[in-house]
Amino acid sequence: MTTLALARLRLHLAPEQPRQLPRVNKGNTLRGWFGSAFRKLVCVDLRRERAECTLRFTCPYTKVFNTFLPPDAQQFRGNQNIPWPFVFKPPLSEQTTYAPHESLIFELVVVGSAIESHPSSR
Repeated sequence: MTTLALARLRLHLAPEQPRQLPRVNKGNTLRGWFGSAFRKLVCVDLRRERAECTLRFTCPYTKVFNTFLPPDAQQFRGNQNIPWPFVFKPPLSEQTTYAPHESLIFELVVVGSAIESHPSSR
């Protein structure tokens, strides 16, 4: 039997500047914020395109947020990229504007080996 690991994280953010979320598809905006922040945090050379980076198969950013198919992969061979190993569960409230230091609470579900990228897994 194959098992699939899932980690459900509840995130509490307090923006330093006013932030706006759209009324619908809030998860798309959260994913964009997450991707930008995560890349700035872990990328060794932000000037380099991800597809050209020699670290793209071992980099935490590309492992989690912009996954590339390894050259020796047996599954997903017909795809250039594979699905993201996470899902954002945005707030369901009607609120769209968040003032500085106002709590923005949402969930992040992380799947499979991407869980190892979370600091608490070490």
